[in-house]
Amino acid sequence: MVSNYGSWSLPQLKEELKKRKAKLSERKRELIERLEAYDRNQDFGGQEDLGEDFSMSLPELSKYKDMNTETEFVDFRMGAVETYLEQMDKSLDCDAPIYTRKNF
Repeated sequence: MVSNYGSWSLPQLKEELKKRKAKLSERKRELIERLEAYDRNQDFGGQEDLGEDFSMSLPELSKYKDMNTETEFVDFRMGAVETYLEQMDKSLDCDAPIYTRKNF
């Protein structure tokens, strides 16, 4: 659409921009420039065809196995941990008992 936007009134410019779903604020000169840019770029093209939406099928939940339900944890004492660390000249810091409690 080749047009002389300079002769259009402000409401006409805004209406044309509204049709093109463009920003309506700014001064008249910027609105004219925006319309001219839309004309130069054929309204910035149509929507790109993105193809079909991604879909994925998953097997039934019953086919999955929960590894943690059958896992047995060894019950160990703090003394065993300290003995192990002494072999490497290491020791627990003061926060370690917080993490080794059976709270979780």
